[in-house]
Parts: sequence; C-alpha cells; structure tokens
Amino acid sequence: MGRRTTRRHMLVIERAAIYERDRLDPVEPSEAFDAMMKAADVAKFPAAYRYMAFRVLAAGRVLALPVHCDGAAETEELYARYNSWLMARTGIKPA
Repeated sequence: MGRRTTRRHMLVIERAAIYERDRLDPVEPSEAFDAMMKAADVAKFPAAYRYMAFRVLAAGRVLALPVHCDGAAETEELYARYNSWLMARTGIKPA
C-alpha cells in the first residue's frame, strides 16, 4: 500500500492500494460460473481482478478506480510520483 504523509502534521495526503494478484481458479470449470461472470458488469476491470470486483459489487460496495495493478499506466505514474516524493523528502532513491 502506498502512502504519503507530511512531517509537520502527520497528515495522510494520499493512500492507494496496489494489488498484484487476485483471481479465482475453479478446480472444475463450469458453465454456471462462466455465465455468472459474463452477466456481471466487471469487464472494465483488469482480468485478474474481475472476480474480486464481482464480490465487492455484489456486497453493495464500490471498487475505487483506477484499480492499480502491475503494468498499468496509472500504476506506473503512481510509483513515479511516490518515488519522486520520497527522493525529494529523503534523498533516498527507491530501488
């Protein structure tokens, strides 16, 4: 989870969760599962996160956009901003 704070006030400026993987691998693929996923409105989410999105939406909650995952342009931009912020504050270059 990425987080930026200020030293003076210890205020959280931004917080973003970055998931590397969340998927369901059915032991026995079924037509019922395929039909359930096709009927769900989760096509806008990365493939690896569609089941998680289905469960979150089914519970009546909202999945925050963008969904950060490795390789996504939004995630790379987020990493760049955090690395720049860390370098400016500490002089430490992230690995």
